[in-house]
Amino acid sequence: MASGLMVRAAAGVAKAAVAVLAIVVVWWAVIHGFGIEPFFMPGPAVTFESLWEDRGELASAAWITLRGGLIGLAASTAFGSVLAVLVVRSTALRQTVLPIAVVIRNIPIIAIAPLITLVIGRGLKTSVVAVTIVTFFPIFAYLSEGFCAVTSEMNELMRLYDATFMQKLRHVRVRVALPFLFAGLQDGARAAVLAAMLAEWLTGTGGLGVELARAASARRSDLVWAVVIVVTGLALAMFYTTKVLEQEVNKRSTV
Repeated sequence: MASGLMVRAAAGVAKAAVAVLAIVVVWWAVIHGFGIEPFFMPGPAVTFESLWEDRGELASAAWITLRGGLIGLAASTAFGSVLAVLVVRSTALRQTVLPIAVVIRNIPIIAIAPLITLVIGRGLKTSVVAVTIVTFFPIFAYLSEGFCAVTSEMNELMRLYDATFMQKLRHVRVRVALPFLFAGLQDGARAAVLAAMLAEWLTGTGGLGVELARAASARRSDLVWAVVIVVTGLALAMFYTTKVLEQEVNKRSTV
């Protein structure tokens, strides 16, 4: 089991390395082909040199951002799962909650981040709340759809066995909804890092958002692009981690 997981992880790393190499080649070709000044877009060599020289600060900032993203994604998964179960059980609640969830989904985080800061203060908790708000809707929406994707034949079988709601949920709905859950997690994983980074940038607390603001104010385009590389790497890592987890869960569920 562990060896299979390691093989899939190694394959993912190899694919990522090939993708990075292709991006670097295109990057270099664009700069030289269009004659872009280093002030606007430094070359790969300069950017990776800055990435190495500032690796300590970038690593610390990346850990702060990643922690906020992971905790926020976990919180939105917990809240979204509980609420999805409730709306599946109650049609009236579904009609009430879904419009509210849509409204929350369309609130720009840049507008409410200062309000979050006023209510709960600065620090990691601000990033966690911002990430939770941004990633809640896709997880809740996908799970609600997954719980409702149970076929009439499955419902009839559970009725014949006189199964309770919790038994139906555990043995049928959760299994059907798992692909939907991971689809929501993949959507959330892509947005979690950026939401945490935006909250950091707006509130001035540590993380990659602050590193990006500092690099921009110091007119260090090489460091700006180094931060962009780190942010992209974190987002991809979270996305592919959910893919690996999905494969592992599917493998165990079929055993």
